Amino acid sequence: MKTKKILTLMQCISNAYMQRCAAVLENYQLAAPSFHILMFLANHPEQQTAKDISDLLKLKANVISVHVNRLVDHGYLTREPMPGDRRKVRLCLTDKAQPVVKSGRAMEQSFCDDLKQGISPEKLEVLCDILTSIGQNAEKISRKGESEVC
Repeated sequence: MKTKKILTLMQCISNAYMQRCAAVLENYQLAAPSFHILMFLANHPEQQTAKDISDLLKLKANVISVHVNRLVDHGYLTREPMPGDRRKVRLCLTDKAQPVVKSGRAMEQSFCDDLKQGISPEKLEVLCDILTSIGQNAEKISRKGESEVC
């Protein structure tokens, strides 16, 4: 597969996902980064700091800070000291965040189901292995790029 086709397909998937997100964002009056932060915290309970979010979602610290402040102000998140290290702050979902998470998970499941239509379980397993390898390669590229910037 040619590089241009791979990049076009990745962009197409990303655009389709954001299009699906639009209904949830509008329903709860959330900006996309705020929604992604809530979903990250819901889907990664072992990773609850702004640094964790930055590392995985590749959002800049100032963007995370702005959106975390908004989410706290609107009652979706609380900040709590991290057990064992009071210098760190744990971000916790509130009860108000649960309907957003429920809608987000339903949207994500529907999106994945739609993407997988007509693909056999065997092909999906191979695809998962390939995408895992591509993801690992992308991480290596990102780490290499970070070291070159410094």
